[in-house]
Amino acid sequence: MAVEGGCSALSLWELLIEPGSSTRLVPLINVSLVLLLVALLVVYYYFQSVHIVIMGALAIGLLASVNWWVVTYRDMVFMKYMCDWGWLWVRSKGYG
Repeated sequence: MAVEGGCSALSLWELLIEPGSSTRLVPLINVSLVLLLVALLVVYYYFQSVHIVIMGALAIGLLASVNWWVVTYRDMVFMKYMCDWGWLWVRSKGYG
């Protein structure tokens, strides 16, 4: 059982197997992708292969796309709450 406000291995496992996507996983994804990039830099230092550069570019693209999705999702949720609260009526009437 997870401690309130803490993070245990069980709560992380429950988060990973929970259906649907969660923005709570984004920091973990970011850390793992940055560690992958560091590992690719070390491997590139020893082998100087174009394949390592391509894998690094793919990792950077994945990192950018995950963070773009999070920003878009948060904007969408924010706009939904703004509409629900009636804050966007001026814009919808053409006054703003």
